[in-house]
Amino acid sequence: MDQIRRAVVSGFSNIAEGCKRDSDKELVHFFYISMGSLGEVEVQLLFAERVGYLNKEDTDRLICEVREIS
Repeated sequence: MDQIRRAVVSGFSNIAEGCKRDSDKELVHFFYISMGSLGEVEVQLLFAERVGYLNKEDTDRLICEVREIS
């Protein structure tokens, strides 16, 4: 679960950092980094379900939220 937390923080931090950059190119760059972190969250959620930390309903709901943010 710590890895999920770190990936979520990274995703949101990169969105914030990109928004503070001076160019659209840098903004897009940080958005791509953020999308990578949020993709990592999806994989970690699926893994958490597979090992029994989450049930399918919670996993599906959380992945839906992550995709909405992405």
